[in-house]
Amino acid sequence: MTTSRHAPEADFSLGNLPGKTLPCTCGVQHTVPTQAIILAAGALEQLAACCAQYVPGRQVLVVDDETTHQVAGARVAGLLRQADYGVEALTLPTPSTGHVVADDDTVTALKTAIRPEVDFLVAVGAGTVNDVTKLASFQANVPYVACPTALSMNGYTSAIAAMLSKGVKRTVPARPAIAVLADLDVLGTAPAVMTRAGLGDMLSKPVSTADWKLAHLIKGEYYCQVPLRLVEQAERACRRSAPAIGRGAAEGLAPLAEALLLSGLAMVVAGSSSPASGGEHLLSHYWDMTAHWYGRPEHLHGAQVGVATLVTATLYEKLRQLTPAAIDIARLRTQYADWPTQERAMRRIHGPLADEVVAEARKKYLPLAQKEQEWTFIREHWYELWEALDAILLPARAIRDVLRAAGAPTTVRELGISAAELRTAFLHARDIRGRYTVLDFAQDLGVLAEHCDEVLGQSGVLA
Repeated sequence: MTTSRHAPEADFSLGNLPGKTLPCTCGVQHTVPTQAIILAAGALEQLAACCAQYVPGRQVLVVDDETTHQVAGARVAGLLRQADYGVEALTLPTPSTGHVVADDDTVTALKTAIRPEVDFLVAVGAGTVNDVTKLASFQANVPYVACPTALSMNGYTSAIAAMLSKGVKRTVPARPAIAVLADLDVLGTAPAVMTRAGLGDMLSKPVSTADWKLAHLIKGEYYCQVPLRLVEQAERACRRSAPAIGRGAAEGLAPLAEALLLSGLAMVVAGSSSPASGGEHLLSHYWDMTAHWYGRPEHLHGAQVGVATLVTATLYEKLRQLTPAAIDIARLRTQYADWPTQERAMRRIHGPLADEVVAEARKKYLPLAQKEQEWTFIREHWYELWEALDAILLPARAIRDVLRAAGAPTTVRELGISAAELRTAFLHARDIRGRYTVLDFAQDLGVLAEHCDEVLGQSGVLA
């Protein structure tokens, strides 16, 4: 079990990363395509100069929504007009549901609005506006600039967009922003609930990175230490700054912004969302996908992720108590269903989402003989696996303490999610993506359902 090494002198500070290629011996060239990241009070005043330096052309489409237009969208358009840019503006309309959704229809509508004369786009908003603009600009082969209005998630610098496509929440490859201007004055005006959501998203990183390491050790998937190193110091600074983050104080916003921007870059250099999206994100995505079944609105992504991280961190702790002797391959063999049987069960469970879910789950299915080899590997390397995971994981109690210090949600009740919804997601969210996480690990060991109620109780999210 080996992992990549990095050059010890590498500078992973936020200001040094844009446009750079990072030294590494993992065999993958880590290049940051984003050319400029400006994190400062008054950053928007540098927008026109930044665009002139890094973005070709003078015709721009500014994209916002009805809320962010008032917060910064109108100002952004004005600043660009003052600099003699030809500015078109598109405010995404708010549907009857009360909020804009990052889905296929919204992306298509924006892409249709990108006229051939448009040289680049500017996204002024939070997660949804950014994801919709990112994907539409990518599909139209037009660069975009991100102007965040809230520290609610880590996608401003990432190369993926979180989309609801054919009823299934998935991450779709896209081109990162060519420049990001994170104005702390603007970010400080965001509702506290959104800033706390960003902290929740950030706190998932040790657990999601453990999932990535787990997939590397068991499945042989690519893994590198560089994405982890990009974020680790900033993530610790967020934990220390939790009370200030919760208040929206200036001394909390800067470390949170830096951590979220670095987290997005970590996904870029990894070539996937794996360093920042594990089993906890599957729980959150499943809640998004099924919210309408229960007649409730979706909650903020990062708030859901924070609560879900308490669940997956607790699951890791429960699995840590097992021993290799508990891995009874003969018993697991008798319980392992063939693919047609598993597919029938998934179609019954996932209903109208089944076609898309089954296609994802099929990516992880192994014939029995190969599965037995995996069980044997896990049993024979049990202590080595945990030695590697222990070096990454953060205890659930530590995560809970940080969330509470910031006033962020720690229970599903605060999200409007029932205990039954939580239980269903815990048992079945692993099906919605072909990525291997701790949820699959527990299922492979035959204990996911067996320990479900105990893990959910010990996680504290049902309080």
